[in-house]
Amino acid sequence: MVGLLGLALWQAADRPLGADLDRLGGWLAARRRRVLAGLIALSTVASLAVNLRILGGVPHTQDEIAYLFQARTLASGRLFVHSPPDGLASAFDTVFLVRDGERWYGKYPFGWPLVLALGVLVGLSPMVNPALNGLALLLFHRLLARHWSAAWALAGTALLALSPFFVMMGASFLSHPLCLVLLLVMIAAVERIWIELSSAGLAVGAAALGAASGLMVTARPFDALALTVPIALAVAPALARAGRRSVVAVALLVALPLSAVALTLAYNHALTGDCWLTPFLKHSPTDRPGFGPRVGTFDAEGHNFYKASMNLAFNMLALNEDLFGWPGLGLVVVGLGLVLPAMWIPVERLLLAAAGGIYLLYFMFMGHGVAFGARYYHVLLPFYVWFALRAFGELERRFGQRGGRWLKLFVPSLGLVSLLTYVPGRLDFMHDYWNVLSRPKELVSDLTRRPAVVVVPAVKLRGFRDLFDSFFTLNRIDPTLGDVVFVRDGYWVRGDRLRLTFPDREILRIPPGRLEPLLDQPK
Repeated sequence: MVGLLGLALWQAADRPLGADLDRLGGWLAARRRRVLAGLIALSTVASLAVNLRILGGVPHTQDEIAYLFQARTLASGRLFVHSPPDGLASAFDTVFLVRDGERWYGKYPFGWPLVLALGVLVGLSPMVNPALNGLALLLFHRLLARHWSAAWALAGTALLALSPFFVMMGASFLSHPLCLVLLLVMIAAVERIWIELSSAGLAVGAAALGAASGLMVTARPFDALALTVPIALAVAPALARAGRRSVVAVALLVALPLSAVALTLAYNHALTGDCWLTPFLKHSPTDRPGFGPRVGTFDAEGHNFYKASMNLAFNMLALNEDLFGWPGLGLVVVGLGLVLPAMWIPVERLLLAAAGGIYLLYFMFMGHGVAFGARYYHVLLPFYVWFALRAFGELERRFGQRGGRWLKLFVPSLGLVSLLTYVPGRLDFMHDYWNVLSRPKELVSDLTRRPAVVVVPAVKLRGFRDLFDSFFTLNRIDPTLGDVVFVRDGYWVRGDRLRLTFPDREILRIPPGRLEPLLDQPK
């Protein structure tokens, strides 16, 4: 696809890029919906294919394992499940679940697990994030179409649809694709508030903004906090000018997010017994933004400016590669869009303010957050793609025919390089990602044809992570009730605990020969 685009642009290399796009405008406008639908389908199918074919349809990071556990719990109509029997709890433990007396639950807020639970209920949990990716593309195209020509809007949508970072995150079970959709809804709502004159119109915009903000509070509260000031500064002048016509809108903007906060406090109380103690902080009391000792989870000395700078550099290096798959040039193009002087329109100032809030927030976090890419900054994809598009437009405008000619050859060439070099290596890297097996069920398919307890060896896979994480999600959320039960090896296997708990089950071990080829790989 990229190669054909390159050939088409090569043939047209004697005219400026902007002129070519304008010339194609009528053709694209007539087929705009079909082109957009094709981009959405291509990107959505790509994310789903990576999830099912490369990642095996199972969660790979500790966060995803906890999210899916919470989604399955909520889908069963419960907020928590009972902890495994005494003496067997460690046989089922995984990192980001909380064992609190008889309660067993994930450490994350409930907003994203509740959305993911919809997929669990219909047996399509791997489809949720790819579907959200498709919705994000539609919303982003509508944002671009409000400010750019039809051809440029489709070009920007294509940049996002073909972004490896976007596709890979859509293949995960993480909460970030949902927050990307919510940010795009918030931007659309802010723009509506800017142009509306009637109280009813203002109320509709405020309802959308308040609902999206509230859902973000329940899904990624720190992101919601980081975006509060930019969004408030964006809508406050318009609401002030509207005077009495904005009363209902202001009430909605206050009531909806506060309702989400109230639900969060109730959720906290139901799980931890304390409205102000989140499951996240109960699991890791020091895992919070800030600087100083006892901030963060990894070092006794806590978080400091040097570590924050190293985290930021690590994220930017990852983002520079993953954003478009262009070798070392992703953020360079975005930077050009930022530094080339031009009159910034209001939505660009809003995107810049949102980026400032997110960057400030995650500068204060101990962890670097790189998994499936620089995931903390995934919500800023509209910002990156917008300013990359702005760079192309400004370059073509400034350098005219000659610049347009080179741009036509340069951009598709980068896409072709990405397709031929970056993408195959990235997909190969995603196999058994985060040292979790991509198809654990296939590894033991002949052991699970009858009710049994299958013991997973307590060994490190390539020197990193517990192998049991690969099999955790194959258990039921009440693990002892499944026909086939996977347990981590330990003293409970060597003693009589398993025999007493599962008197009618055969106890089997995964043969070491099946693991040796994995364990022998270079660390």
